Amino acid sequence: MITSDAMPRGPRRFHHAMPCLVLLCLAWLLFDALQQLSFVQGFGWSGHMATQRQVTRRSAQKGQQTPGEQDDADDKAKVKKLTLRMKKAQSAKELMDVLDETMGGPIFDFIHASAAYTQLVTLNRRKCLEQTDWESPVVLRLHARVEDMALQGQLNAQASANVLWSLARLSDRFSIPTQLLAALVKSVPTKVKDMNAQGISNIFWASAKAKDVAPVMLDMVPAIAAEIPKDMDAQGVSNCLWASAQLKDVAPDVLEAVPAIVTQIPGKAKDMIPQHLSNCLFACAQLKDEVPKVLDIIPAIVGEIPVKLPDMNPQQLANSLEALVLLRDAVPQVEGFLAAGGGIDDILRAAAVRLNTSVPGLRGKDLSMAVPVVVWACAKAGVYDGGLLSSVVSRLGSKTALLSVRGFNLCTLSWSYQVLVDARDDFTDFRKLLLTEATRKGFSEADVQSCQLGRFQWNRA
Repeated sequence: MITSDAMPRGPRRFHHAMPCLVLLCLAWLLFDALQQLSFVQGFGWSGHMATQRQVTRRSAQKGQQTPGEQDDADDKAKVKKLTLRMKKAQSAKELMDVLDETMGGPIFDFIHASAAYTQLVTLNRRKCLEQTDWESPVVLRLHARVEDMALQGQLNAQASANVLWSLARLSDRFSIPTQLLAALVKSVPTKVKDMNAQGISNIFWASAKAKDVAPVMLDMVPAIAAEIPKDMDAQGVSNCLWASAQLKDVAPDVLEAVPAIVTQIPGKAKDMIPQHLSNCLFACAQLKDEVPKVLDIIPAIVGEIPVKLPDMNPQQLANSLEALVLLRDAVPQVEGFLAAGGGIDDILRAAAVRLNTSVPGLRGKDLSMAVPVVVWACAKAGVYDGGLLSSVVSRLGSKTALLSVRGFNLCTLSWSYQVLVDARDDFTDFRKLLLTEATRKGFSEADVQSCQLGRFQWNRA
């Protein structure tokens, strides 16, 4: 039974609960709306990302580049453009302008360091590089920049080899930057294993070429000799054999590499140009006592001489003839190897006739060094050519002309004219002049006579 006091309490409790219920419903509706909104937003973002990935894939498939790839392509294009600008420089000033503009920038790298020095060699060969250019602030900055790159490991193996080769080529006329050279030489032992065959043969040649003006070059010889490749081309084996001969007295380690070089030569002889053949013959004459195995290549090398000799320049001709004469004394079979070409005497006669026509126009080392050696080779073999002897007198028959003829070459001329004209009354005045000049320059008659042994033995006398 419900009393009258209980009647109003129910409605009052319901009235007070209504606001809470309404708020609860509103909160639920709001939560549901937010949840749906969140789902929609999430779906939209995911769809956007998927679309972007699809666009990227489609761009890649169509050959288009993403922004990162485009930046890399632009950098590569700039590197290539700078390299071409260096290679196309037709003058020292043009190259200096390019270097001055770009050397301190982020694009300049090991490729450009290599290109800069090889272009300096090219300009020097074209007689477009002077001492003032080599001493210019731009080239000095180049030395310092590349030195820093070498010390920081920013030069790869090939660039290091190219710069070393370039410095050796330039050493005939210009002083080598010592700090740069020291940094490069120090890095060779760690880089030589990554060098290709040409790079190794180039730095081997460079170490021999510049050893007198830059003795630090000898520090890298053992590391090079230990890595002589077995797949070099004709130029490579020629350079390495020549370098071994030049270095044998100051870096005996090279002698261990000679057999590996020698075994490659017979198969390469037919591909050798006159310079390669001349280098190999000259090296064989120097190495025959220390490494008799070099005599194994004589048949292949000598067999090419009659064919290539007409294309030899005076220096190549002189080196080849001197080597042939000396090798004939040590290896009698050499004469037989040349039988098809008429033998050494016939080769000497042909060389004398050819050189005779060139003597009037010869200058520099071709006249002061190559000509005396060819005359010596003829005297050594007893081949008399009056035309060549007369041409030499016409060019060198005065005290002034003989000023440029020094050392072995002066003694060689004196000895040769004694031997060749002993039984004749020819060239008496020239013979006296030669003896007078030799005495004036400090050479005795014993020095003159000892030159018949060749320059290798004469230098040791």
